[in-house]
Amino acid sequence: MALSFCNSLQFFVFAESTYIAYTSSSTEYTGVKLIVDEKTYLEFRVQACSSATVALYREYHSYLIYEIGIGREGNSILTIYDAKAGIERKRIAYPDLLSCWVERPFWVSWKDGAVRLGQGLYPHSQLLEWVDEAPQPVNSMTLFNWPDTYYSDGIWEFSSKQGNSVLIVITLSAA
Repeated sequence: MALSFCNSLQFFVFAESTYIAYTSSSTEYTGVKLIVDEKTYLEFRVQACSSATVALYREYHSYLIYEIGIGREGNSILTIYDAKAGIERKRIAYPDLLSCWVERPFWVSWKDGAVRLGQGLYPHSQLLEWVDEAPQPVNSMTLFNWPDTYYSDGIWEFSSKQGNSVLIVITLSAA
């Protein structure tokens, strides 16, 4: 089902289907936009040479609060950025986590201000965590690729049905 508003904003609701998105590198946080009300995590697969990024928002893509970077700096660094304070809270070296040729499974979670990144299925194989002492609610996110030293376009895959809820996928298209 697709609903269209103003000829430029489309909402897609998928019932038990897999969504595949191709993203280009961007410093404008453009990519796949998701509404994740009442969710606390997202499982996904990504194929990218470097800099796969998950931006978490409150107020439906208008107020960035957290950013999770996978394979930053040439596919060698994992990061959690606190956008409210404007500082990187966690950073660890983890080389070659992404692949240019193979989709790799990950999950992100944000329950009660505990921002986490893991590999595989939620909640196993946690790689990185930071707990916000003043947590903000998360109701939307963007999946995209941050420009990096390598070719950084990406392929993202996720199920629209995760847990007991269905994701709403928003895409912006030219009018």
